[in-house]
Amino acid sequence: MSDIIIVVIVIVLAVAVIAMLFLRSMSTMNAIGTASGSATLASDGSLLLTVNAQGGKVSVEGIVLDSPNGVVYAIGTAPGYTATATSTSTSAGSCTLSAVYIASSSGSITPPWVLQNGQSASFTFKPGASGACSQVTTVIIFYNGGKMLQISVG
Repeated sequence: MSDIIIVVIVIVLAVAVIAMLFLRSMSTMNAIGTASGSATLASDGSLLLTVNAQGGKVSVEGIVLDSPNGVVYAIGTAPGYTATATSTSTSAGSCTLSAVYIASSSGSITPPWVLQNGQSASFTFKPGASGACSQVTTVIIFYNGGKMLQISVG
């Protein structure tokens, strides 16, 4: 009788350990990552933004291009930031998103943009006639439902 109890306890413990390992591996695969990135001005006046996912999935929900004079351009969910009337249009004075590449493949120019762990995304913003992209000093990325990343243009 005591042998049966010991066998049942061993089986229950084994199942518990297997379940714990399974749940732990699933949470690691679905981990919410952090974003890092860089932003530079190209010789043609375009702004090139790169965002990297580290430690899990990153969902970029909004991007703000900011300058000392205010917001130059905003796209997606950008809490607390409002673009001027011309910044979200394709007017001559704007700096608008023209291309998105995620893991070297062309992506939509409409957010959200989802990056898996280790992937990077490249965003190209083209200037209008007034060269508005050259006024951008800071890029603000909103991701994963409330996280924010500030990148200085340099």
